[in-house]
Amino acid sequence: MKFKSIVFFLFLQVIMAAPAFAVVPALDIGPPATTTYTAGGTVTVPITLSNSNNTLATVGMDIGYDPTQLTFVSATAGASAVAVGFGASVGADITSSTISKPTNNIIRFGVLPVSQTAIIPDGTVANLTFTVSASASGTLTLTNAPSATDAQGSDILPPNITGTNETLTKALLAQTITFPTIPAKTYGAADFSPGATASSGLAVSYASSNTSVATIVSGNIHIVGVGTSTITASQGGDATYSTATNVQQTLTVNKADQTITFGALAAKTYGAADFSPGATASSGLAVSYASSNAAVATIVAGNIHIVGVGTSTITASQAGTATVNAATSVSQTLTVGKAALTITADNKSRLINTANPTLTYTPSGFVNSETAAVLSGAPTLTTTAVQSSPVGTYPITIGAGTLAASNYTFTLVNGTLTVFNGPTLTVNTLPDGTSTKNLTLTISGTVTAATGGSAVSGLTITDNGGTPISVSFDGSGNFSTAITLSTGANVIVVTATDAGSNTSTNTRTITLDPTLADLTITQPTDGSYTSKTFVDIVGTVGAPQSTTVTITLNGVLNGTATLNGDNFTYTVNNLVSGANTILITATDTVTGVHTVQRNITSDTNAPTLQITSPAQDVTIRNSSITLSGTVTDAVTSAQISISANGQTYTPAVAADGSFSQLIPLPDFKTYPIIVTATDLALNAATVQRNVIRAYPTGALDGTSTPTVADAIKVLRFSLGLDTPTAAQLVNCDVGPLDGNKKPSPDGVIDIRDVLLVLERAVGTITW
Repeated sequence: MKFKSIVFFLFLQVIMAAPAFAVVPALDIGPPATTTYTAGGTVTVPITLSNSNNTLATVGMDIGYDPTQLTFVSATAGASAVAVGFGASVGADITSSTISKPTNNIIRFGVLPVSQTAIIPDGTVANLTFTVSASASGTLTLTNAPSATDAQGSDILPPNITGTNETLTKALLAQTITFPTIPAKTYGAADFSPGATASSGLAVSYASSNTSVATIVSGNIHIVGVGTSTITASQGGDATYSTATNVQQTLTVNKADQTITFGALAAKTYGAADFSPGATASSGLAVSYASSNAAVATIVAGNIHIVGVGTSTITASQAGTATVNAATSVSQTLTVGKAALTITADNKSRLINTANPTLTYTPSGFVNSETAAVLSGAPTLTTTAVQSSPVGTYPITIGAGTLAASNYTFTLVNGTLTVFNGPTLTVNTLPDGTSTKNLTLTISGTVTAATGGSAVSGLTITDNGGTPISVSFDGSGNFSTAITLSTGANVIVVTATDAGSNTSTNTRTITLDPTLADLTITQPTDGSYTSKTFVDIVGTVGAPQSTTVTITLNGVLNGTATLNGDNFTYTVNNLVSGANTILITATDTVTGVHTVQRNITSDTNAPTLQITSPAQDVTIRNSSITLSGTVTDAVTSAQISISANGQTYTPAVAADGSFSQLIPLPDFKTYPIIVTATDLALNAATVQRNVIRAYPTGALDGTSTPTVADAIKVLRFSLGLDTPTAAQLVNCDVGPLDGNKKPSPDGVIDIRDVLLVLERAVGTITW
């Protein structure tokens, strides 16, 4: 409540009985019995006189006040005034009974003695009573202006008569604090209000005696530790209420409880990686673990490390802290099963009619860097093959036997024993027992190493027991040769030998009989190729009136040719992709059978051709380019032909199908380069690359006229201060100039290139 000043102007005329004063008299306001007031109540203020027995004829006082705070009620004469008479002066008169409403907020009264020579004694002259406004607040000040006259009627004015003001302060209301008992708390509890209230309704403040247990944050208790602290509630009062008596309560903070959540552990297999047990504490503190069986699992860096098969109890613990109680430990069972180990019987092979090799096995699937040293015992290994078993494959059966391992189970895998008969040999010529009148016999086929055998080391042909003739074969085992037959039966033996001296043979008896029916095949030639799935057989026979011509394809009768006089043409359809053996047999009813063989390779697909460098059309500055690529053909081989700038190149094709060719680019122009791959059946594939040989301009961008800035950059390249990109090397390598003053790049950027670029930049040369 805001206090307003109340000013009283009090004018007191004191009529002095004596004409002179030894001591200056004083006409004072108050003090009242109490210097405080209550809003809405009343207050009485005494007016006192101290004249030290001086003779005063009259005393008077003007009292001024604030009517918004005080309302004047009445005035009564004091003992001193009664003794000498209590009378009225001018203005609002004070009488012994009533007064009218003051004028100009001033109350004036005076005391006149009965006799002008009477002495107004010391003491209370008057008592003024006021009603205090209900809204009054602050300090109320009463001021006065005293006056008096002496016995001769002369005015006595300040400073020869003094007067004091009086101040009244509002009486403060009492207040009390209600502070309920604080229940015990647990560490970690949320901030909470202490709950104290003041009867005044004013806000209560708090203090903690032990800030290691609790502090006060925004009027709430904030728990920071475990223990006890005295919480003091205070209210310091305000303009209406006095300070309340502090009230204290004891706060007890206990350690927080915590629990561990630890789920069941999934079964593991020996060799599994370390893993986290996954337990958590409700406190958020780290959980520790222990294993009951160190032969099964240990704890490494907080993870479970499996060391063996079996079970172990994993216990999760949390020991607590200064503020958190230890948690009840929780246990889970860890089960570790055996790892799977594969025991595989090793595949074996041997030559026919030899003893079986020692049967062995290979374990795989070890974990933890273990080896076969952890195994004991051995499996059983058996096979059904005996020394006399024919060529073929035979199972090698593996059993557990005495094989054992602490941490592994076994998966047994059988193997295979292969009995082979030397190299694999395929011979294409006239069938065994065939008669022919052709003096020359073509013998072709393939020879490869047998499964499980060693590489082929030689191939020979023997005719009628004569000296073996060596026959060459290519990397794929293909061979083709011819022998001259002798009249009569020819026993022809083809023998293949591998590096282990194992052999395979193919024996044919071919009879040369000049008296046989005439049969001449003019088309196709033996060993020829076709890009189609059919081939025309064209030939002639003798004595057509008694001759029949039959044709077989790959051992199957294909049909009978129709004779037109001595001539015939027969189309053989359904050639297989690759090698085809066609037998043309002329049977004469008088002179017998004459057979001719044709080996035809059918290849209907064009080769696969790819140019790998350059991978696309390019612009270069160099005077040559190396073109590279690959060619493959599924059935036959292919050759490469390259046409560029009026020249034809035939680079060799490597075994892997790769080829390359250096192609000169003598002039600055566009070069169409055409690459054609043609297989033996004359199927062809073509790819074209366009290579532009352009002048190097000397500019970094390769297109514009160089500038001095380009020349400076080229200088930095030549000094090794900067490294040019591949494009910049091509664009700025301009020297030397040829006889026509055209760039002839030498593959490096040097001072000659710097000077040429600079000259072109300033316009002294051009090209």
